[in-house]
Amino acid sequence: MKKMMKPVTMMLALILVIGMLTGCGVGSNDKNENGQTIVSVGNWPTKEGIDMDNMLERKNRFEKANPDVVIEPDTWVFDRKTFYAKAAGGQLPTTYLAGFTEMPEIIASEYSADITDALKKYGLYDQINPVILKNMSNEKNQVVAYPSGVSLMGLMVNVDLMEKAGLMELDGTPKQPKTWFEVVEFAKQIKEKTGKPGFIMPTANNSGGWLFTALAWSFGVDFMEKDADGKWKATFNTPEAAEALQFVKDMKWVHDILPVNTLIDETEWKKVFGTGGAGITFGAGDYPARNLSSYGMDPNSVGMIAIPAGPKAHVSLLAGDIRCVNNTATDDQIDAAVRWMRMLENPELTEDVKVNVA
Repeated sequence: MKKMMKPVTMMLALILVIGMLTGCGVGSNDKNENGQTIVSVGNWPTKEGIDMDNMLERKNRFEKANPDVVIEPDTWVFDRKTFYAKAAGGQLPTTYLAGFTEMPEIIASEYSADITDALKKYGLYDQINPVILKNMSNEKNQVVAYPSGVSLMGLMVNVDLMEKAGLMELDGTPKQPKTWFEVVEFAKQIKEKTGKPGFIMPTANNSGGWLFTALAWSFGVDFMEKDADGKWKATFNTPEAAEALQFVKDMKWVHDILPVNTLIDETEWKKVFGTGGAGITFGAGDYPARNLSSYGMDPNSVGMIAIPAGPKAHVSLLAGDIRCVNNTATDDQIDAAVRWMRMLENPELTEDVKVNVA
């Protein structure tokens, strides 16, 4: 009986190993019956509407131009709670979207494939800003992500309110405050001349902290540092952090330039600014089209200016998303996924991009 169990046990073990390899996607299910490379794309819209229509149009256009590839929609959206389980089980989409803040952990976990050669093959490597490229690369200088929707934090101003407050240059452009203290003076002038809050920022539902970061940095705040053991620890319990918080508090209780209700989330913040209810706020280059147009605000009424300097530093906040390729993807899938990324994020303003890219 024992002699019979050994080969059976070995066979069961072999079946389990094969099953595990299949589940992890190692060289499996990368082609369909027609020999086309399958690329599953995460963050696919789940509801009928303009977003769904745009993605389906892009899918059809891409497959027509790349007949060797089939795009499979995957509605999974990056979530820390599910990411590692899906990654360990080989269930991630071929290409998925994540935030810049997730980049260090994605690099450390090695759940994103090396796409360097494909980026160079399609002329994308040299078009990425070197600073961003460094953040997209691991210690081996392998690029493991492609930037999407990158933006640099600055300020948005309501040009109509700036004009009424007498804060325009002779060439018709808004004056730009050089420091955060000048922002306060501009905001006081807007409030005095128009009756509208001179400045607005979100504070509720995790909406204000990341914006406050840029302000606090300029006051000399270092939020975290790595100790000798390589562990990160919080270091923002400092006089500089208290000074930055006091600055925001004074905006409300000393200068009276904030809205009456300061406990607002991101949606209310954009609604107020987008309906002409405030003069100055934080903003990035994609905000007017992506967040304000739905409120009927004329794009010509929005001015984008550089973030001002603080008493200790002149810094900004780089934000955006990244597109990664599943680390179990085959070479053909990596190649096809990068082609898909190029179509979505084409950095060249060609006539095709003007017409087809939303």
